[in-house]
Amino acid sequence: DVNLEKDVLTVKAERHVPEGTDGELYTRRELTYGTFARTFTLSSLVRRDEVDASYVNGILTVTMPKAEEATPKSIAVNVA
Repeated sequence: DVNLEKDVLTVKAERHVPEGTDGELYTRRELTYGTFARTFTLSSLVRRDEVDASYVNGILTVTMPKAEEATPKSIAVNVA
């Protein structure tokens, strides 16, 4: 679940134990399972109406385009 409210972007998800691993004994387990949430405060330079999210092959990608005024501009310097 990806939610954008005012200047706050919240990502919530749940990891499940892989099928067929219930009841197995482990000496050490590196991955955690269960629900989690992460919250990010966005810059005022993000165009909120164009924020997009996709989930492909286990990777969540959130795209946040910058506002026009946030784009760096090159200024030519005339040398006399």
